[in-house]
Amino acid sequence: MIHDQTSFTLDLYKQVWQQQQQESKPQGSSSTDREEQHNEKNVVLSPLSIAMAMAMAAAGAKGQTLEQLTSVVRLPNGSLMHDFAQQLNSVLLGVARSDPRAPELSLANGVWVEQSLKLRGEYKEIIEKNYGASARPVDFKNKAQESRGLVNSWVAEATKKKIEELLPEGSVDPQTRLILASAIYFKGAWQKQLDPSQTRDGIFHLPSGKTKEVLMMRSSKKHFIKNHGSFKVLRLPYQRGDDPRSFSMYVLLPAELQGLPALVSSLHDAESMGNALAGIHEVEVGDFQLPKFKISLGVQAPELLKRMGLDLAFSPPHADFSGMVEGSPGDDLFISDVFHKAFVEVNEEGTEAAAASAAVVTLRALNVQMEPEDFVADHPFMFLVREDATGVVLFVGHVNDPSV
Repeated sequence: MIHDQTSFTLDLYKQVWQQQQQESKPQGSSSTDREEQHNEKNVVLSPLSIAMAMAMAAAGAKGQTLEQLTSVVRLPNGSLMHDFAQQLNSVLLGVARSDPRAPELSLANGVWVEQSLKLRGEYKEIIEKNYGASARPVDFKNKAQESRGLVNSWVAEATKKKIEELLPEGSVDPQTRLILASAIYFKGAWQKQLDPSQTRDGIFHLPSGKTKEVLMMRSSKKHFIKNHGSFKVLRLPYQRGDDPRSFSMYVLLPAELQGLPALVSSLHDAESMGNALAGIHEVEVGDFQLPKFKISLGVQAPELLKRMGLDLAFSPPHADFSGMVEGSPGDDLFISDVFHKAFVEVNEEGTEAAAASAAVVTLRALNVQMEPEDFVADHPFMFLVREDATGVVLFVGHVNDPSV
């Protein structure tokens, strides 16, 4: 099942990647123009957050709509889907953070339903038991904007105010019937914190070929690095204390300055990703440079999910969410939009990250002697935050320009 979660992570990330490449090459522009229009946006997503929101939608779906949801989001079939969600919540969140050195992680799910509708008992039981989501009745018909504010306030609290406005103006109206939201917050300190006094300006090569001065964190400590030839992987473990969970950030750095597209293409499935992240040993470091960066990104996910093959859930005549509410209104429900926002900040102390998704439904190390390894992240790279015991990816993205 974790294999499937990694596959969905790559599927979704690649859709965002492809969209970004298309946006950087508008139709009708000359090749010279295109060279100047490299998309230098940074990207961060939480595939786990999106998958949770879609799984809650799948809990009320039937027929081909359910089949598409489970296929595209790579969810287990039947009750295994919800059992897996419950087990995942238990593993990721079931350990009390009694050791202050351990990362802080929260994953919250919520459902808001139009007060005139009644959720089916079976659906309500599934989202409460397996997703820890309580259903809140709201007056969408008469107080749409107030209802939007309630959802946004809940998301802000769940993400420690890193994401304060998930649902934008106009996203909720009197036709809204349900909102399914999933929010995740992560804050972890590096096992080996970097010395801020060593941080100083360095040159970063942008996708356009231009350069910028950015703040580069530096280190002479041992680090976990693996050289694959065409790219290197840096593993930065987070402090864990007595916590049985093991979180790490991975930085995948192409050998070539403009090698990120080829790197992304090479990670074509869960197996290739697993191979990239496996067998990373602690080595002496030669030149170590990693930029500080902070990314905040919002995406509307329907077009991404449609290109992945999920279209019925967004189609009013064909969507089947009759397992959500009692009576005939359930036959007319469809997902009108999926909003996702993510935030990540990486500095000398560690990482702080958050993400939220909402579906709006409308009528250990080996002692190996190795040569010192350089790791100079002075050009675009990919990163992810993962719980290593399970392999669950919490966040994934890439950095084109650390200065923005």
